[in-house]
Amino acid sequence: MVRLKETLEHLINIPSPTGQEWRLIPFLVRRLEQCGFSIELQEVEPDENLTPQGRYWNIIGRRGESPLTFVVHYDTVPAREYRAYYRNGRIYGRGSVDVKGQIASLLHALENSNDPVNVAFVADEEVGGSGSACMPVDETQTYIVLEPTNLKPVVTHAGSVEAEITFKGNGGHGSLNHSNSAFALMMNFLNELENFFPFNVNNDLHRTTVYRVRAGSEMLAIPDRVDIGIDVRVFPEENAEEIKLRLQEKVNALGGEVKIREIAQPVNLDLDWRWEWFTEVWTRQGLSAEPFVYPSWTDAVNIIERGGWALVVGAGDLSVAHSDNESVSLEELEKFSEALTSLVSYQDLLVKKLEYVRQREYV
Repeated sequence: MVRLKETLEHLINIPSPTGQEWRLIPFLVRRLEQCGFSIELQEVEPDENLTPQGRYWNIIGRRGESPLTFVVHYDTVPAREYRAYYRNGRIYGRGSVDVKGQIASLLHALENSNDPVNVAFVADEEVGGSGSACMPVDETQTYIVLEPTNLKPVVTHAGSVEAEITFKGNGGHGSLNHSNSAFALMMNFLNELENFFPFNVNNDLHRTTVYRVRAGSEMLAIPDRVDIGIDVRVFPEENAEEIKLRLQEKVNALGGEVKIREIAQPVNLDLDWRWEWFTEVWTRQGLSAEPFVYPSWTDAVNIIERGGWALVVGAGDLSVAHSDNESVSLEELEKFSEALTSLVSYQDLLVKKLEYVRQREYV
C-alpha cells in the first residue's frame, strides 16, 4: 500500500487540468514501459466548440495480444492548488478520486501481472470528450473504463441536456425595487424547476444542477442580465430531445432565452457474454456485480456509440469529485487494484467465451 500511496501522491502533485494533461505523459509512459508495454502516442483532434486550444494525445499501450483494454482519462478539472496530503486512511487532492486514484490502482495491477493486456489513457474527458472519440475501437475488445463507482459496475448512463440560460430585466440602483429584475426572473425559474422537472422517485439520480451563475459587478446596482449554466439529467427510458423542448418552452414562458450547449441520450450496455465474464471474476473477489445507473457522462459512452462494449467501474465516490474535499480511501484503491489484477489474470475465461461466440456465429 505504501507504493500505491506514493504513486497517487506523485500523480496529484503534477497539475494536469484539461489542456495540460501532457505533463503526465513522461511519467505514465515510463511506468508502462517498465511493465513491458509498447507505447503509441496518438494525437487527438480536440472538439473545437468545447475543448481548450492546445495539443492533446492519447497514450495507447499494448502488452502482447489481448481482448481486454482498460481505458482511463488522465486530465482533471482545474484546482486552486495541486497538492496531495494523507489523513485517516484517505488521500486528498485534485484528481484523487477522479481519476488519478484509478490510474494508481491500474499501474499497480499491471505491475503485479505479466499477462497480455491493453491500456488507453485518453485526454480531454472533463471538457470535450475528444480523447475517447478518437481512440481506436474494436468491437471484439472488452473495454473497462475506470471512474469512481464505489466498486460497482455501471451498465447504464443517464443522458443530459446542458444549456446556457439568460434572463434580462430592469437594472437600477441596488437600494431600489428588484421585482422586475433579471434576478427576479431567474429566481422564478429556479423555484419552478422542481415542478416541471420532478425528481424521479424510482431512481436515485438527481435531476437538475445549476453549475454557474454570472451577473452583476462590484457596484451597488441591480444587474440587468443574469446568465446561468444548467445541466438536466435524462433518465433511462426518457428522450433527451423531449427534455430539451420542455426546458426551452418553460424558460421562454418565464421570459428567458436558451442556448443548448450539449445534448446526450441515455446509453444502455448490452449485457452479453462479456458481462457474464466480468461478473464471474468480480464476484470471486467478494465484490458486488449489481449494476447501477451512472449520473454522469463517461468515456464509455463514446466507445459504446462507436460499436464497442464498455463497462465502467472504479474505486471511490463520485460525489466528492471536482470539489476541494476530493479524496479516496487507500484501502479501497488497494482492493480495486487487486480486482483489476484478477481481470487481467482470468482473461482465459474471456478468450474462451469469445471463441464460443465466434463458433456459434460461424455455424
